[in-house]
Amino acid sequence: VVRGMNEYPFGHFLADSSGSVMIEIYRRNEVPVPDYASMDPLQLHLAFVCEDIDTAVARLLAAGATMAGEINVTPDGDRMAMLRDPWGVPIQLAHRSTPML
Repeated sequence: VVRGMNEYPFGHFLADSSGSVMIEIYRRNEVPVPDYASMDPLQLHLAFVCEDIDTAVARLLAAGATMAGEINVTPDGDRMAMLRDPWGVPIQLAHRSTPML
């Protein structure tokens, strides 16, 4: 967390260790929240590179996430997990056999 607000609109800026990727997450009361939980994760998800999927999944589950499928391995050897955050937003964790970045 590069910057976070503990009051409305509770904005948080999250960055990775490369210093070149940042996302902002916040909530505005005047805008209705989409029904993320009813969306297929293939329609919308945030994907993150993850070196240790098992540890990350355990941390996210402890923080209120839920699994949206099993941890699986693709034919190319990529290891993936799909979860939903407490608001239903799908989050994919990916450990690629050949890094994309």
